[in-house]
Parts: sequence; C-alpha cells; structure tokens
Amino acid sequence: MHAKSENTAPLLVEKRVCSENQYSSFGIYNQCPESPDGSRIIYTVYDYYPDEVKMVSPVSLWICDSNLNNHRLIKKLEYETCNHNGAFQQWVDNNSIAYSGTHIKKVNNKYFKGGIIVINADTGKIEYGPYTGGFLSDNSYDGKLMMNIQFEDTNLGTKGLYELDTKSGIVKCLFRNSDFIKFRDKHNWSGNKEPKLWSITHSMYSTDGSHIAFSVHTHGQGGHQQFFTCKADKTDIVYWGTDFPGHFLWYDENTLWGSDYNVDDGQTNDRFFKRWNRHRNYIETLSGPGCHTAASADRQWFAGDTSYNSDPIKLFLYKKGMATPSAVIFEHKFPDITWKARGHVNPSFSRDGKRLYYNRAISETMKQAYYCDISEIVRN
Repeated sequence: MHAKSENTAPLLVEKRVCSENQYSSFGIYNQCPESPDGSRIIYTVYDYYPDEVKMVSPVSLWICDSNLNNHRLIKKLEYETCNHNGAFQQWVDNNSIAYSGTHIKKVNNKYFKGGIIVINADTGKIEYGPYTGGFLSDNSYDGKLMMNIQFEDTNLGTKGLYELDTKSGIVKCLFRNSDFIKFRDKHNWSGNKEPKLWSITHSMYSTDGSHIAFSVHTHGQGGHQQFFTCKADKTDIVYWGTDFPGHFLWYDENTLWGSDYNVDDGQTNDRFFKRWNRHRNYIETLSGPGCHTAASADRQWFAGDTSYNSDPIKLFLYKKGMATPSAVIFEHKFPDITWKARGHVNPSFSRDGKRLYYNRAISETMKQAYYCDISEIVRN
C-alpha cells in the first residue's frame, strides 16, 4: 500500500508487519513496539476479529526482527484481549516484555478480569506475575511499570495504583482508591461515590521517570475521569479535574501535551495538539488537530488520527509548529471496525524517529499492524 504525501515528492510506502491473513495489533498509542535497541518488534495476533459484540479474542504474542524477518510466536497469552490497546504489550528492557489482559467491558456489562505478567522475550518464560485484577500502565521507565488494579479480587491487596520494579522484584502500592476521597468531597465528584467502584487508569511515567500522571474514573451515571499528576514519590499532587488533554502524554519531565478539546486554559478547544505545564497553563501549540497521539523522541514530529466516528479515517504526520500535516500516511473508509469495535489507529514512532507504526484497518473485518518509512520527510 502507498501513502499519500502532501508536501513531499517521495511516495511513502506502508509495510504490513504481520502475515497477510493475521488479525494483529500494536499496543496503546505512543507505545513503540521496537525493543530499546531497535532490533525487534512485538505485536499481538488475535484468533478472530473481536467485533463490537464479541469484544475480545484469545491472542498470542509475536516478535520479528526490525527488517520484518524471522517472525516467531513467543507465547499464547493467558488473557483474552480486545481491539482497543492490544495486550498493552511493551518492552521493559531488551530482554523482557510486559503485557496484560483487557480492561474493556463486554455488552453484558461485565469486565474481563486480566492480570499483569512480565516474560522473557526469547523464551516466553514468566519472570514476574501474574498480578491479578488489573492491567498495565501506558508506559514503563527504567525497569519500573505501574499496574492499574481495578478489581477487589486481586492478589495485591486492594484496588489502586501499584508499581513493580523488575530490577528488584519489589511491588509497592502508590495509591489506594480511598486516598482520593478528600478530592471527591472537596470537588463534589459525579458518578459513583464509593471508592470501591472507582478505577485508576492511564497511569504514565514522565520522560525521566520523575513524575507520574493518572486518572481516577468514577464510572456510573455521570461518571468521569479525574486527572492527577504528582512526583514519583507521591508528593506534589496536582489535581486537574475532568478537563485534561485528550490522549495526554508527557512532553518532557514535567510538562504534558495532547489533543485540546476540553482544557480550560483560555485557548480554543480546537483539538490541536498543545502543551501545558502541570498546573494547566498553556505553553505552546505543537501541531494541527488529532485524536490519538504520538511524538518522536526529539519532539520535532507528531502524529495523530482523525476524531472519533470520523469517516474516512486518516493518519496525519505533523512537523512541530505546523498546523498543516507534512503527510497523510493513510486514508480508509472502515469506520465500524475502527470506532464501534475500537480498533483504534494508536500511532507511535520508532526509536530513531524514521518510522511511524500504527494499526490499520484494511476491511471492516480485518485490522493489521503496519509501519511507514518516514525518513525522507523527517530529515528535511
């Protein structure tokens, strides 16, 4: 497949990472599927299409070399997984991979209760876990990963946010759901009032691991995600409330960026990618509009797709400071698999910034892991 390029002469070429007949997926947005040294790629393969009715499918973890040779099955995973964020699979280091089950609710209003596991990337042997009752953080840092424990029947004690240090094997509780009662009372949270009915989600380390961000979702009628940041030692908690960037990411050690559709900062809510400090003060506009977010390591390039329920679906590549995309990586008209079944694009950049990885629907029943070589654009 060939991607459209608006401002460059070279024709960009998309490459499928999996086999032709495999329904596959990368992980959550901005989670690079490459090992830290860039030599290998991880992706999940589904047994069947998990549509909006089935919601989940058994999956297996696969690895290939970065040149797309030597594809091999590493492990059939313990937990069923939905379209949304794959198995949250992510490299802990060059030798270990973490993953978890799905957190998506099925149509009968029940959650699939997964767990968090760390395995050897060559043998599939379990190194840590399973830690039951939750799913992985959106990223890891220096061998540490967070675990969003959402169910009472967990082997970690109670619902909350936990951290595993894979270098020492130590697990510690960062926050329990009940730690946020004071915020509920002060700010009159909507949705469920009882902490046991809340869940912590989208936990994420800053680029140097000095800070973390996460949301406390109250669920229920009128429920919202309540957004927090703090230092990694749990001090200096900053509460944003419900108006935080869409698909937020850390820009650096202590500022954030994302899609501005709901931030009360005096700026137009135009879905442009923007940057804020931890106190919700606007810093700069990074690019034109997008939904799911990804940034190159040097923060000079940004990628994002069209908004929810759009048709066609497009993936844009932006140079920092430009409202017009440098390229449209793809365009397709398969909204049901993308939005109803939550087969989101979830872009991410390669370690060296020369590739853009993403999930691409090629029909209304097939989604696959792809990348596009963007080296000729980003070098300009």
